Amino acid sequence: MKSRVGWLLLATIIVGCADGRFRENSIGSSPDGAYKDRAFTEFFRRTNGWVSGDGAISVPLSDGRVLWLFGDSHLDDYDPKTKTTPCLFQSRNAALLQKTKTNLRDAETLRTYGPIFWSWFKNTTNKDLWFWPACGFQRNDALFVYLFSLKKTGEGMWGFGSSGADHWAKVEFPSMKILDYIPLPSFEGVQMGQGFVADGDWIYAFGAKAKKLSADVIAARFKADEPTRWMFWNGTN
Repeated sequence: MKSRVGWLLLATIIVGCADGRFRENSIGSSPDGAYKDRAFTEFFRRTNGWVSGDGAISVPLSDGRVLWLFGDSHLDDYDPKTKTTPCLFQSRNAALLQKTKTNLRDAETLRTYGPIFWSWFKNTTNKDLWFWPACGFQRNDALFVYLFSLKKTGEGMWGFGSSGADHWAKVEFPSMKILDYIPLPSFEGVQMGQGFVADGDWIYAFGAKAKKLSADVIAARFKADEPTRWMFWNGTN
């Protein structure tokens, strides 16, 4: 359960934003400034390719495109007669490639096909091992996506846990071809990848360490050209 603190928090936020009490008009018209974004609601209302999934983490690309990253996803399984999808998803992860920042109509689904889960990110044929993508950043002709490494540990929806070291997925830009999976050092229970901020040659990273139903916020940094050498902030140094 600890491995999904960030995902549970995101799900809570999504549920809150879907509350019908929010007004469907412009920013500033309600006391809290919240409103339902009709354009993005329709962008994610899809009946082929990627249909639904966990996450929706966006990574802006230098050519104006936007990469949307998802965990467990439904692909090409929407039934127009019943307007439903089956209970079981077919992919542990997938992505949508938005063509431009302002184009909310055309988007390409990034995934693979095969006898096991149609996941975009995968480095094994073992269906009990998988990746869930977190945030990412672009550096020149490469995109780096932080991947949580998971494995099946038992039955039921919470029967999973860490499979060891998390990874970087190195993706070629602009082709979006996956070049490599790079294991990261052990972070001793800290889950990074919750956010990245570039400042010159440095990338500042944010993550969390679960403590039952709460979590400590963790900060670190690394040189953009050395993404496996991390330095963690201890409060003073």
